[in-house]
Order: sequence, then structure tokens, then C-alpha cells
Amino acid sequence: MKQLTQTTLVAISAITLMAGNLIAAETAEPTKTAEVIEVKIPDWVTRMKIKGDIRARFEDVEVDGNNSKSRFRERVRIGIYGDVNDQMDWGFRLASGSDESPTSSNQSLDDFSGKRRVWMDLGYFGYTPTELDELHFVIGKIKKPWKGVSDLVWDSDVNPEGVNAQYSAGSFNAQFGYYIMKDNATGSDAQTDVGMTAGQIDGNLKITDGIKLNGGVAGFFYQNIQDTEVVKSDAGKYLGKGNSTREETDADGVVTEYWVNDYEQIDAFISLDIKRGPVPVKIYGEYIVNIAATTPDDDGWRAGVKASFFDKKLGLDYNYRDLGQDAVLAVLTDGDFGGGGTGSKGHKIKAKYEILKNCTLGLTALLADNEVKDAAVDTIQADIIVKF
Repeated sequence: MKQLTQTTLVAISAITLMAGNLIAAETAEPTKTAEVIEVKIPDWVTRMKIKGDIRARFEDVEVDGNNSKSRFRERVRIGIYGDVNDQMDWGFRLASGSDESPTSSNQSLDDFSGKRRVWMDLGYFGYTPTELDELHFVIGKIKKPWKGVSDLVWDSDVNPEGVNAQYSAGSFNAQFGYYIMKDNATGSDAQTDVGMTAGQIDGNLKITDGIKLNGGVAGFFYQNIQDTEVVKSDAGKYLGKGNSTREETDADGVVTEYWVNDYEQIDAFISLDIKRGPVPVKIYGEYIVNIAATTPDDDGWRAGVKASFFDKKLGLDYNYRDLGQDAVLAVLTDGDFGGGGTGSKGHKIKAKYEILKNCTLGLTALLADNEVKDAAVDTIQADIIVKF
């Protein structure tokens, strides 16, 4: 009994001491104020934006009715964009890709889930003068600046490397630039870089409410292309499929291909936007010619129509195209139509539907006759695209 009483007294004393400490802590005056550290974030950091997209694709390719390729592919792109100050902007983007081809950021899913390479897809900065904000300069690996010029000339994944100046005032736009295509092309003369001078003038005219006419002319003039070796991938595969070439065989039996023509391309484009009524429609056309070609198949064209439905959730696009063998530089044109490159004609049909915000389903059919291969090349692509 005596032992139980002592234990009880010890417990009561401990509880009383804890309660006293609690009350003292709550009622005591603070003896020191916590120091507040102010961190100043630079303005250019707060002006940064991160944007990107992920596309999963199933692709089936048939050549003359026989299955040539049936594969799953993925494209991943992520970029950071911002302003250095009130006059300067910048951008940097990384992208996936099976190789260094300028016309594809697709990564085929194979090799037992092996690690994948990442490439610099964009890297540029721009400048807008305070006194003339209609003028903008940009240098680096830049987004294609030529609005209205289609994938007859430039695949959608191509981002040229050089410098461009663009002037925009109201509905009028004009631009001029110089781009590096290959450094020291011959390997023996430092003055034989392959370059391209490009310019474009375009604008639009309002015909009436909801109807607008757009049009323009662009020129792409390459230097030192003729007699330069055709571009190869890391694996030694020639990328310029379709252009006229000549072959040379060395003493070891190695065959090298060289471009036969220079490329001085003139592109004219026009479209009519009709946004009256429940279905917005665009009717468009384009013509391209290589005025420097010495071979006969030197021009190309396309004509088509686009429409959107259900508050632009569903989009349909159809065009017929015919691209001559030497109309454009094959290494930079659409990398999918007719198996890629030039010398193909046929139908391009696209449908896309926004199933959720920033999430789209797409279906594309490329039904082409490749005159260089003398074969029918039919391609079906089914896509899921997520943007953020």
C-alpha cells in the first residue's frame, strides 16, 4: 500500500511539472524575433516559361501493297523560353530522335528498351529595337520563320540555323536571313561553306467580314550545293532521297554521291480563309520551282482544303501534291510522304480531334506514288499528342 502511494505521488508530481512548463512556455514573452531573409529573384527568371509536347505514334508503311514497316514511335520535346530584358528574348528546346536527321524527332521503340539520345532542337536569342518594335532579329537554331511555306519545302521538324530579320506592320510582313547548311563542304577549301540566303514577303487582305485572302512569295537560294556530297546520317545512309546525283567510285570500291544541281527555289502561296457560318474553311494552294536546275523535273505544287467542326475540336485537312525530283532540296522536305524526299505525288489526308484539353488524337494517311522508286508508298499514322 505504501509503495502504491509513493508511485501515485511521483506520477502526480511529473504531470504537475509538465503542465507548469507548458503554461510558462505559452505565457512567456518572446526573447528574440526571428530574422527574415529576403531573396530577390531576377526579373528574367520570373519571365521564363516551360512548354513541351509528347506524341505517341503507330505507323504502318506499305510499298506496292507489301508491308514495309509497322512500328511504334515516340516524339518528346521540352523547351524553356523567356525574356532577357525588354528588348531581348531567348529559347532553348531539347527533342528526341533516332538519329540526327533534320526532318524527324521520332524515336522508334525497339532495342529492348535501351537508353535514348536527346538532341538540341532549338537554341536562339532575339532582339527588338526600342525605336522600331516592328523589327525583330533572331540568331541561332531557330523556329522556321516562313509562314505559308509548307512541307513541300520544309518538313515540320526542321529548325534552320542562322540569322533572320523580320519586319511586321499590320498585315504586311517581310523578312531576310542567312543560314549555314554545311561547313567547309568540299573538305579542302574553307570558303566553300554551303549556305542559304532566304527572303519572304507576305500579307493578307480582308475581303469582307469573315473572309480573308492571304498570300506571299519566298525565295531560298543555296550556295555551293552543286558537286557537294549528299548529306549522310551517322550510319552512312544518304538523306537526300530523290534529287538527281552523280556517283564516283574510289579505288576501294566506295561509292560517293554528289548533287548535280544548284538549288534556287521560288515559292508562291495563297489561301482563302472563310470564317462565316458554322464551319470555318481554308482553301489553299502553293507552287515551287527550282530556277537553277538543269534537269527537267524541277517544280512542284499542292492544292487543298481545311475545315474545322464542333467549335474547332475536330479538324480535317486534305491536299493533293506533286513534287518534282529536283524542285527542292530533298534532305529538308517532308520526311514521310512517299517514304521521304522528292519525286512523289499523291494524297495527304489528316484528321485530328481534341478529346481533352491539350490532348489530341490524330490520324494521317499519305497515299503516294514515288516516281524515283517507281513504287506506290502508302503510310498510315495514328497519334496521341499531349501538350503542356
